[in-house]
Amino acid sequence: MDRLRTIVVGVDFSECSAAALRTALRLAESPGAVHAIHVIDALAVSAAPRLESDLRRAIEGSLTEQAQRAWEGLVRQVPGAEAARFTALLAPRTAALRDAAVAEGAELLVVGAFGDRRPNVGLGTMATACVRHASVPVLLVRTGGRESLRRVGAFVDFSETSRAALGLAARIAAVERAALVAVHVFDAPWRRLTYLAAAPIVDPAFERAQLEELRSRLRRFVDQSLGSAAEGVAVDVHDRPGGHRIGIAEYAESEGLDLVAMGTRGGRNLRDALLGSTAERALRDVAVSLLAVPAAPTDA
Repeated sequence: MDRLRTIVVGVDFSECSAAALRTALRLAESPGAVHAIHVIDALAVSAAPRLESDLRRAIEGSLTEQAQRAWEGLVRQVPGAEAARFTALLAPRTAALRDAAVAEGAELLVVGAFGDRRPNVGLGTMATACVRHASVPVLLVRTGGRESLRRVGAFVDFSETSRAALGLAARIAAVERAALVAVHVFDAPWRRLTYLAAAPIVDPAFERAQLEELRSRLRRFVDQSLGSAAEGVAVDVHDRPGGHRIGIAEYAESEGLDLVAMGTRGGRNLRDALLGSTAERALRDVAVSLLAVPAAPTDA
């Protein structure tokens, strides 16, 4: 099993971050390969520039001590966590996690999908910010699922980014001994024109042929991407009018997936900055954990 050599996991001592830590420990080659980071929300300190330096240091020291005690409490709840590294930082939260993951050459950044102030999920959450800005793969862990994964779905659009997502999903599935299916969501472009005609403008036989061709193409894509590891990986084309985001959420629910994996442009273009990437929108709709793999610089 090809376990991960370096994982950074964000912890805020919530139930969801405990689940993220457990997941990171399962995927890592050893507990020492996991670096847990708690970013202290020191807004009150930074917003008081006239605070005496001694008092500022005292407040920061107290916050750090509290974080250390909270970590010790979390360690008692999570087997193996005592061997993981822990750091408490006073810094901007998303930037600190992103920078730590890059500095350590982490193969994965793991965070809970919800934090200690659980929102009604949506833009502006810590999880969404990580998906948008991180330059390393991000695994968003939801609570309420199984302790280990049983079914993983890698959603493929035939881009190099989705190839990378498929590869990492295959590694995670192998570690977890989970079944892996590669899925392409098909939203036929001609369906958007049917309102112009009284009857379907494309013969059903043509649609069936298109779906079969997509399945063959997907099989080749998986075989080329995974090599010998492609054995046992299923492929499926989900024919879903209405867009990829809806299709991903629908498929994950109907097929009982525990993890959805996909590539994302990571907010590197204007469309994603304004509207949110497919991965961001999937986070709102998919009720399971999400693996988001950003585009390489040349693939953005």
